[in-house]
Amino acid sequence: MKFIIKLSLALFLISFSVFSQSLKWYTPAEGFPTAETANKMVLLDAYTEWCGWCKVMDTATYGKTAVIEELNKDFICIKYNPETDGNISIAGTSYTPEEFGKVFKVSGYPATAFFTSKGEFIQTITGYIEEAEFLTKMIPFVKSGDASKINYSSQKYLSVLDEAAKSGMNASLIIAYSIIYFEVEGDLPKALAKVNEIGKDDPLAWLAEELKNFYAAPQENRPSEKAGQKINEIMETYLKN
Repeated sequence: MKFIIKLSLALFLISFSVFSQSLKWYTPAEGFPTAETANKMVLLDAYTEWCGWCKVMDTATYGKTAVIEELNKDFICIKYNPETDGNISIAGTSYTPEEFGKVFKVSGYPATAFFTSKGEFIQTITGYIEEAEFLTKMIPFVKSGDASKINYSSQKYLSVLDEAAKSGMNASLIIAYSIIYFEVEGDLPKALAKVNEIGKDDPLAWLAEELKNFYAAPQENRPSEKAGQKINEIMETYLKN
């Protein structure tokens, strides 16, 4: 009887340990020094209280056992809310929330920023990432070293556009490429060169002209409502999944 009780207790403790496992989150002040000491890469989750997808990612991705095990093993994970946490210090440099967004290319939330163990910036991947993609694509990509020279989101989107291009290039596809080059890669010359491929007689020449003006002065020449609707329609056509 005593043996059965001890065995049951042991199984209970093991089960409790497994199911109570959680992801270890650090503040920036704690996390970066810990990463350097442990010689681990840093995953920084930039979020806001009003970001619905941030909350979904906390549960549907960061709350999953496989993700927890992977990150606790190979990464130091940091939570940072630019709207409430104030300045952040990375590799000996202090950044205001505004500077943080510009320097580390945060264009929306959730934003997952990766750094080396010494606090050297690698890449920020914006948007919700589901568990399967997180584990089978994003993390292997970052750990492989490719993230220091290839934009993850750009690579993902461009592979879809390249597949569509096998059936033939057209003006809407050219615009889709141009938008990815500009918005995701931040490569103005490449975006402009692509949109310049659209001829003046093409039905979408008007949209190409609006994009050229926008690229030249983004703050002063925001696309018209008509252009915005057409761009959304084009991007959803190719990247809806």
